[in-house]
Amino acid sequence: MNPGQPDLLRAAAARMGQGAATLIATDNDPDGRKLVDQIAAAIQQADRSDLRIVRALPQGEGEDWNDRLRDATRSTKSGNTHAPGPRPAT
Repeated sequence: MNPGQPDLLRAAAARMGQGAATLIATDNDPDGRKLVDQIAAAIQQADRSDLRIVRALPQGEGEDWNDRLRDATRSTKSGNTHAPGPRPAT
């Protein structure tokens, strides 16, 4: 995350509707989990206790969302209409 992005995230969180949720979907690797924590921290600094933060990671360690989305597109084109979606991180 660049130095200006936390301020942008805080400003966006300040303008969100009452009880809004932010879905943070990153890759399931150390860098992705670090980014989730940085984004969540910036949003929490907006002092909006009504906002929810939902962390979503692909299932397997090291999995990449671009790969999951590409797989879902291939499945849909082959007739499988059940595309894999995000799962909340634990």
